[in-house]
Amino acid sequence: LLTATVTNSNAAVAELDDNGGANGAQSKTVTIVPGQNGSPLNSIGGVEFDPLGGGSTTVSASIPGYLAASGASRTVAVTASPITLVSVPAAVGAGLQAAASSAVLGTPAHGGVRVTVTAVDPTRMLVSSGSGVAGTTSFGTDLPNGQNSVAFVVHGVDGATGTATVRVEAPGFVTQTATVNVVTPAFAIESLPTSMP
Repeated sequence: LLTATVTNSNAAVAELDDNGGANGAQSKTVTIVPGQNGSPLNSIGGVEFDPLGGGSTTVSASIPGYLAASGASRTVAVTASPITLVSVPAAVGAGLQAAASSAVLGTPAHGGVRVTVTAVDPTRMLVSSGSGVAGTTSFGTDLPNGQNSVAFVVHGVDGATGTATVRVEAPGFVTQTATVNVVTPAFAIESLPTSMP
């Protein structure tokens, strides 16, 4: 048996997973059994390249006691699709929530992906998957292949004010952020005339 170590150089661009798995890392080991000239391809025991964002990374392999041939290292350019944020409010009142916003992935052909929505400063703002759901620091939604939109709601934290950021990310897509101002709520009296006959 030979044990090969496969390494990825740029964690922002990609990770390595056990074939068919979702346990990403920057280094994985694979076994080459006697009579074979490589690790299993597209089956258990192999390793797969999982793109996470746009950029360039180098994947290399090493085996103790073996010289690395020119093919033992390969630079991979990854082009990531965008995420578009739709209807994110410019402001939300402290202790209140805004109407639903959405994150739209640049393609529905992603093979199934987890979209994570995060309130970067949870002391000012929280997020949820809908208006009837309590706000939290972060939530994830598993989108099946063919779907590309996730709804979310921003909540102003009671008593807080200031600028807050919502971040939406998904493996293989460019992370997107938006700024929301958390403000002191205000009210007004409407539809009451200033004089009556």
